[in-house]
Amino acid sequence: MLKKYSQMDIYLQEIYSTIYKNAVLFLKRGIKEIIQNDKEIFDPETAIISCLYIQTSIELSLKAYLIKEVDINAILKSSETFSSEILFEKFKENHLKTKTYEELKNILKDNNDLVFFTNLHFDHLTKFQLYRNKLIHLNLFLSEDEIINLKKELIFAVTHLLMPLLTDISFEFESPSEFYQEHLDGKDFNKLISFQPYVDEMHRMAVEYSGLAYECINCCKKTFSPNNEICYCCNLNLLYSAGYIDCEACEAKRAIVYDTLNIHEEGNEHSINGVCMNCGDKMNVYECPDCEIRFTFYGQPDFVEKICKC
Repeated sequence: MLKKYSQMDIYLQEIYSTIYKNAVLFLKRGIKEIIQNDKEIFDPETAIISCLYIQTSIELSLKAYLIKEVDINAILKSSETFSSEILFEKFKENHLKTKTYEELKNILKDNNDLVFFTNLHFDHLTKFQLYRNKLIHLNLFLSEDEIINLKKELIFAVTHLLMPLLTDISFEFESPSEFYQEHLDGKDFNKLISFQPYVDEMHRMAVEYSGLAYECINCCKKTFSPNNEICYCCNLNLLYSAGYIDCEACEAKRAIVYDTLNIHEEGNEHSINGVCMNCGDKMNVYECPDCEIRFTFYGQPDFVEKICKC
């Protein structure tokens, strides 16, 4: 993202930055509305305001993304060519006419080299827009089931739709929580990662993109993956500081986490406490400094039986 930004001239950088910052601003306000309470059903006012903020953020994010990935002409209604300086002046005076949301969405649909949106993503974009139009333009009440689904749509939007447009995050190695920890204040971030629909989505994301999801030793949500060593919910990162080994008690793969930085410290005798993130069982972990064999044990007899001969 930074490389493409640096290739813009100062006028386009200013236009892009303003649109991007406003997209993040509306996203933050939308999240503040969404996480007000953890009740299953939104009240009508929260539903309307949340939709308004998140849909506005999506539209602005689409524009910022297309400016960065294509060029500014991709979002403009007029096919007439202007210098970036003139475009900036028009932008400052609110005279820059841009394409409709539907037109912007179709640019993504027609270009497979852009964001990795699938038919599922586009279906959610359309469905979310329909909810928003029904609530705001038609002023109709939603059924209880629709309100529950709306909450799921909002969480899908702030994780799967907005992140690819606003960031270069790869979900195999990073989580949406990394972005939100940076942009939300501490109180709102803590509310977000305690908001059950968000936690549920982070669990699904951890399983989908990393293959495993165990209980995080920091936030206690089932959103930590030993495969990439991050918690998709609270953004705990244990890269280079922890080791993982299979649990004998519950047979979960790589479920026992232990401290690799201190296991070989003097006095530890190459063993340290470990805990299973799947079943909660506690045991010791031994790492041989010579042959690097590793095993878990519960006491001295168990240790003597398993110790290597090197």
